[in-house]
Amino acid sequence: MLNDQYDVMSWPEKLAQKLPNHNIEDYSLPGTDLQYSVYHLWNNLKSCDSSDIHIFQATAPWRFTYWPEKCFLQQGLRTQKTENYSKFKPDVTKSLKRYFPRTDDGATKQGLVNPDLSFHKKLYHHTTLEQIDCQHQVEIMWANSVANLTFCWFVPRPQHHLLRDIPIIDNVLGQEAFQSYVHDPGQHFNDAGCERVADWVIEQIQDRL
Repeated sequence: MLNDQYDVMSWPEKLAQKLPNHNIEDYSLPGTDLQYSVYHLWNNLKSCDSSDIHIFQATAPWRFTYWPEKCFLQQGLRTQKTENYSKFKPDVTKSLKRYFPRTDDGATKQGLVNPDLSFHKKLYHHTTLEQIDCQHQVEIMWANSVANLTFCWFVPRPQHHLLRDIPIIDNVLGQEAFQSYVHDPGQHFNDAGCERVADWVIEQIQDRL
């Protein structure tokens, strides 16, 4: 399920609540691919302070996200939701073209993803499974090499041995606990689950706080 008016709790916002003396900048947008996340990590690393902490959550494969040149360099794209927590405004998603494998779901019918079905057909026809697996896992490896904390929601399949030390939330919490927090078909967490992940993140970065 994709909700572009995503005024819902997230673990980064929970993190901001738990760390009131730290500014938390959230660059996530719903339904985006891993390259989108890599872009923002790469871009932030160009101007970051040595005391900044970079936390990277790897998203699922088989998504494609496109945006206009220099789209994220425009002014006024972000909102300060609380004193120490900022994120992109929901309208930013209108500048994105997001593609998912399925075209028979509600998100496609609502016009949120797969804006060009002819392009979608060619895109997924000419993209191989091994190509996606390679690109997805190499991007995770790069993020892990530069971020202070990198983790995945699920185990990448097939999992490359170089990813074996990257935490997987599904494994960290255990399947039963993980599923108890899930509140939608997209496997997003409810309020309690977001709080649990925020607590775990703090444990992982405690030496940098």
